[in-house]
Amino acid sequence: MNRFPSPENSDRSSIAAQLVFFSQGTAIAVIAIGIATICGWLFDLPLLAAIHPRFATMKANTALCFILSGMALGLEHCYCKRHWRWLQSVERPIAWLICFIALLTLGQYLTGVNFGIDELLIPQPEPFEQLSTPGRMAPNTAVAFLVVGFALVAMKSHRPNYQVVQVLASIAGLISFAGLMGYVYSSVYFYTTNITGMAFHAAIAFLLLSSGILCAYPDRGMARLALGQGAGSIAIRQLLPLAICLPPLVSGIAQFGYRHQLYSVEVEAAIAATLNVVIFVALIIRNALVLNRIDTCRQQIEARLAQLAAIVESSQDAIISQSTDGTILSWNAAAERMFGYRAQDTIGKSFCPIVPPEIKPDFHAILQRVLQGERVEEYEMQCYHQDGHRIEVAATISPIYAARTHAQGNRVGQIIGVSTIQRDITARKHLELQLQSLSQRLEFLLSTSPAVIFSFQPQFGDRLTYLSSNVTQVLGYSPHCFKNDPQFWQERVHPEDIDSVSEIFHQALDSGYSSYEYRFLHADGTYRWLHEAVRLVRDDLEQPLEIVGYLVDIGDRKQTELELLRSRDLREAVFNGSTDALFLVDPISLLTMDCNERAVELFEAENREALIQIEGHRLQKQPFTPEELE
Repeated sequence: MNRFPSPENSDRSSIAAQLVFFSQGTAIAVIAIGIATICGWLFDLPLLAAIHPRFATMKANTALCFILSGMALGLEHCYCKRHWRWLQSVERPIAWLICFIALLTLGQYLTGVNFGIDELLIPQPEPFEQLSTPGRMAPNTAVAFLVVGFALVAMKSHRPNYQVVQVLASIAGLISFAGLMGYVYSSVYFYTTNITGMAFHAAIAFLLLSSGILCAYPDRGMARLALGQGAGSIAIRQLLPLAICLPPLVSGIAQFGYRHQLYSVEVEAAIAATLNVVIFVALIIRNALVLNRIDTCRQQIEARLAQLAAIVESSQDAIISQSTDGTILSWNAAAERMFGYRAQDTIGKSFCPIVPPEIKPDFHAILQRVLQGERVEEYEMQCYHQDGHRIEVAATISPIYAARTHAQGNRVGQIIGVSTIQRDITARKHLELQLQSLSQRLEFLLSTSPAVIFSFQPQFGDRLTYLSSNVTQVLGYSPHCFKNDPQFWQERVHPEDIDSVSEIFHQALDSGYSSYEYRFLHADGTYRWLHEAVRLVRDDLEQPLEIVGYLVDIGDRKQTELELLRSRDLREAVFNGSTDALFLVDPISLLTMDCNERAVELFEAENREALIQIEGHRLQKQPFTPEELE
């Protein structure tokens, strides 16, 4: 089957599987970060809590929320839920617990009241004498957890709105990205307040967590845009990673020169702006080239589809396509002429109106076989015309495979429908019935005829192509004996006749016709005399095409000829052996027709011819007297 060119060779289902696997990995990574931070507080390992002396520390409540978030995300992909039902019952409470901790923390900041939750798990004195409320997560961290918690709650609902989930995850990712950029550019205002700030590894954990939530269901919501085959989806896949990574990289390069006093802050800003413009112009040009290439492919595909549509519409055969549930998707002009239904009256409806009720079970069974990948050739059936009369059709039913991955989830090579090509064979069926009737009459005449009709092809080793069934009556052998064994006929020709028969037969290839007589071994063990005549049939190029002929049993005629021969010999012996002169006289003309040798002697003639064709009275030297006549 032809495959249309695809703008992207990546398999959508494969990418989706990889993103889901990435989501599972982020859940594990976030849990690991949370556990490592708690271990840092428990075992007095400052670097696990703050990574760097000048960085903000990750509080125990923050680490606990990361562990809970990772668990909630991981349970979304856990296959054990099918066997352990209790896991499903704890998913939403875990998400609500995250929201509850975040709300209590924000409430403490807003009201100035300490609810006693900050150091409820572990006493957390600041290891590097940083200004902070002991054990309390930063406000931006609490806001990020509140957004993540609501995203997980929405994900665990009975009818999840994946677009809302992904928007909330994107907000949390934006908050953490701002904090991470603050650490990269040493801008404390991006990640901290005058009280406390988001830890460096907390920002990284939030980025992983929000990415994991976005990738949890890549075929739903906004994430589906990145996996589509359209030009917009391709632009997102190509530009979004660069748009996220390149500006921070460019700004970091510009700031690196400024920090090393290579140029002033004004030059730094100019360099960053210039590089950003150059990079984004290059990205736009590259994207334009990609989109132009996609558009060229699209135009080629549209031209090919238009050509295929024209072929389908101009076809003399009815071409109908159906979805996997039997809904008609296309109905060409030939189908309109054949069945009388217009395309607008059939597309979107069931195929059943033209299928007679008595063959519906068989037809549906064939459709199921086709949906399993089987192709059905020349299936003959009857269909209803719109006016009610029946039409004999020969249908070729084939599966339709997806040529590429679609947004509906169809994979490459997946069966997405059924194609039926139907040809009206009503006239052919009538002709077949007439030929069948004629064949039966001809077979009856041949079976009752004394002549055995045969034909064979000399260019294929004298392969027998036809032998009338009355050969059994004439020779005692069934037709299969001659057809299955090419030497069967030759082995039963009388040994004294085989050479002459073969010589005369091969003369027919030159002269075009020959007839001969020979003896053939009958099934009863006796030899029968046969008369055979063959004629060579040539094609338009005068090449040998076929030899046709007949044979008859002439045993009775041969017996009659032998008896006549014996009678003639006896007559000759009596006629010529007589001591009297004998004449044969025509009763009408009274002329002599023949005479024996004795008549030649008695009448003193020179030979027998001298006494033939003369009047009988001339043989006498003197006429009979009246007394002699009396």
